[in-house]
Amino acid sequence: MANNYQRIRIEEVVGNAGIGKVNVINFVGKRLEGDVLVEGLGEDLFDFVTNLLLGKDDNPKVLLNFTGVTYAKPAFGKLKRFRNLLVAGGGKLLSCCVGEDMFESFQNHGLLSPLGAGEEVDRDMVTTLELFRV
Repeated sequence: MANNYQRIRIEEVVGNAGIGKVNVINFVGKRLEGDVLVEGLGEDLFDFVTNLLLGKDDNPKVLLNFTGVTYAKPAFGKLKRFRNLLVAGGGKLLSCCVGEDMFESFQNHGLLSPLGAGEEVDRDMVTTLELFRV
């Protein structure tokens, strides 16, 4: 998948048997704030999910990797809409490397998976990829 986005970087990772292909979204920048940045982030995410769902992947898997991100509250609306579009299209979404300082806000906005309280806090990408097997 092309990486023609300004505020996100996409990498396709092939997990072990039973996981298959996962699209990992890495964020450009530490703070997801400011009207222009948040609007651009939303455009990138919605364009990506639209192209993903129009593709040939059945039940696509996406991992939001928050490594290096220290603040994301202004982007929660865009992230929730992205999640809703992906899930409505049959996809699965997980997050990793959510810092402790952001965990409560993520939890309050329903952005963490229902796999168990606190699992996303500082959980690394490799461990999270294994959860797509469940």
